[in-house]
Amino acid sequence: MSARDTGLRDDLALLVAARLEEVAIIAARVAADAIAEALAARDRALVALSGGTSPAPLFDALARRHRAGLAPPLDDPRIAWFWADERVVAPDDPRSNARLAREHLLAAVGAPVAAVHPLPPSGDPDARARSWERELARVAGADPGGAPPVFDLVHLGLGADGHTASLFPGDAAVDETARWFVPARGPAGGPARVTMTLPLLCAAREVLFFVGGADKRDALAALVARAMPEPAPPARLVRPAGRLIVAADGAAAAGLPRGEGRP
Repeated sequence: MSARDTGLRDDLALLVAARLEEVAIIAARVAADAIAEALAARDRALVALSGGTSPAPLFDALARRHRAGLAPPLDDPRIAWFWADERVVAPDDPRSNARLAREHLLAAVGAPVAAVHPLPPSGDPDARARSWERELARVAGADPGGAPPVFDLVHLGLGADGHTASLFPGDAAVDETARWFVPARGPAGGPARVTMTLPLLCAAREVLFFVGGADKRDALAALVARAMPEPAPPARLVRPAGRLIVAADGAAAAGLPRGEGRP
């Protein structure tokens, strides 16, 4: 059955398993394959991770693959690790996306310190965003302010309101068309944020959404439906130049047709 027959977008693969832990294993394989393909084709892999609390099972599954000796080894210094967004907090703050990835993945696999590129630690949000752009340009061999670098893998989450990274409905960050990282407004009362912009996200070779929980059901339906919602939530605006994979648990994907394979 085609994506059009099911009412799904024809530019994505939807992968569903009953439990989040099972989805994490599937998503970890997809992520590992993307990294392996990049290393084989270009002798490096540019990877962006997301945070919150939902990706911990995915990070744990990737770490288990590494410990089991499955390719690729994630301590390879040719893998450069960035983040799709970050809260402007101390590196050891429980809300830090980098801390979550460090504790569940990067420290567990022994990723070299020089290969990990978290949000710069000083300056106001705009200064940090511009510093992150310069760091990405250096690592990717790109021109700051030029065409966005191409990430080999961008891992994203999905909010119940349709946000992804720190691109929230109604925020000016969603409308950015030139910069790679910009300050962003999160939930009221929360810390300031810095986020990747849509131009950078959409340049990726592969984007992997990892989604779990019944509270994400409406947002997931809007993300994968063939008909474009009005207004379109920010996550729906992520349309990568390469592959788009959505891995979801049964609670989030209830009522949706299940897909197999990769585009």
